Amino acid sequence: MIKFLLIFFIPLILLAEEAPNIYEDLFLGEQDFSEYFGPSDPLLIRHKGGFVDDFINANYLENNTNPQLFSLINYIADDLSKDIRCPNYQLEKNLDYIRYLNRLISISYLFESLKELYVDSYNLGFGKFCSLEWDKTFGHCRAKNVDMANFIKRIEGKHLRDFSKLRLKRMKQAEREAWIEKFRLKKNHLSVSEARIQLFCQENGINCKTIDYDSLKFAFQLSCAQDQYQLINICSGFDHLYGLSNVKTAFELLVSSEGFKNINQEGFGKECLKRFSRLFKDKESPSKVLATIFPQVKKLMKEDKRVYLQGSLFISGSFKQFDAKGLDGFLFPKDQGKTQELAEREKELSKNLAKIKVPEAPPVEKSFQLKDPSSQDLNKLALGVRAQSQSINSKKKAEPQFKKMEMKRFLIGADKVPLDMREFKRDFTITSNLDGETVQKLKAYAEWEILYQLKTGEGLGTRENPFSLLYLTYLLKHDTGLDNLEKLYKGRFYVLNDLIGPRKISYIELKKLDLGWQIYILKQKDKPSKRPKFKTK
Repeated sequence: MIKFLLIFFIPLILLAEEAPNIYEDLFLGEQDFSEYFGPSDPLLIRHKGGFVDDFINANYLENNTNPQLFSLINYIADDLSKDIRCPNYQLEKNLDYIRYLNRLISISYLFESLKELYVDSYNLGFGKFCSLEWDKTFGHCRAKNVDMANFIKRIEGKHLRDFSKLRLKRMKQAEREAWIEKFRLKKNHLSVSEARIQLFCQENGINCKTIDYDSLKFAFQLSCAQDQYQLINICSGFDHLYGLSNVKTAFELLVSSEGFKNINQEGFGKECLKRFSRLFKDKESPSKVLATIFPQVKKLMKEDKRVYLQGSLFISGSFKQFDAKGLDGFLFPKDQGKTQELAEREKELSKNLAKIKVPEAPPVEKSFQLKDPSSQDLNKLALGVRAQSQSINSKKKAEPQFKKMEMKRFLIGADKVPLDMREFKRDFTITSNLDGETVQKLKAYAEWEILYQLKTGEGLGTRENPFSLLYLTYLLKHDTGLDNLEKLYKGRFYVLNDLIGPRKISYIELKKLDLGWQIYILKQKDKPSKRPKFKTK
């Protein structure tokens, strides 16, 4: 068989014409060619400087033999050869961690970019709107996996360790005008902030060559807000990033990082990074911001002679092997004296507990049976709990977290924003002095059978009959019935904000994460009913 193929192909090779110049396809515009004589119309194929006959001749064998043969050859030459370098089992084992590393380097470089925006905006006299504080950035992160949760926990209170406030020096009027004039004329050798603002100009149809002071301030302000929002989305898992296919610098940074060791234990690390990026390229939503700032931030890291080119935050999230061994505190050591004191107290407490006789468990009581459950009765029950809790909450004046994030979602036009659950739980305190019958009813309404009956029979959780947010707060406080809500409504349902302020209907998502239950405020897609069955006042 092999001899037959050689006999067949060797004469063809000998008779082949001179190979075409590969650079022909690179030249644009009108091209010269000899006078055409042939049976076909002079059609140009794929903008090449040739006729359809040439294309037919070049692909004669492929068009007149079994196409599966050439598909097999292409598969062996392209896909199979690349996949062998990163086997399926190796890619599958590291799939989640590779995506985490891409998110981590994106977060690290976004934060470096935000620091540059903050410094330049402050020095130009724009104010402190580009805040780097925890509650404006990482405080809003809602990690969905353990690696990201460990990273956020590790950098809390330490994310600005390497940031020097000595860089903050307000410019005088002449210096400010000189900076703006220089920015207008600049094309190459851009700083991080300059590259980011030029991208903003391109995306919003602004001419950076004639930009004035007020427009520049607006560009800084909105760029900063967009990048803060993108950072929070990435650390909360709401992004569409995978292998950063449009950011070549990211691959180089990851290969030289400490986190790369976790995926390169068998020597497949580089190829698995490439294959991951290749596989998810079509699914990924490329970020122009990341593609713009990555080269500039890397250049800044080199100019500053940074030890870690991946940015100051990356190292804190790239030690998975130490987390697994319980060595998560080696980067920022804890107070040893305090640790020893706690250990001694724990030993003493253990001795005292050992002396206490554990009482026998009480007999299990039958669950309380509701008579004629209805959504109207549940709403009255929630209003009663609110009335009894009113005295506790009368002195709270801060803007409620739910209302604040609902407004933020509307202003930035987001489809989904997370609540700060700690702040949300502090906004309204439910009294603990509820009578026994009320408590039994509240628990009974959280049972699967009752919720299913109210959803299917009365449409509880729809826009016309929203779920009480106060009752949801009660369930969160006692951690009961939440699994039933998530499964029954697939996590998404309408609520009536009957906690504080005006009563308003919102669309939310309830989701269980590694760190506990999380609520997201969603954009309402369907049109409101003209005559809602449920009274909101």
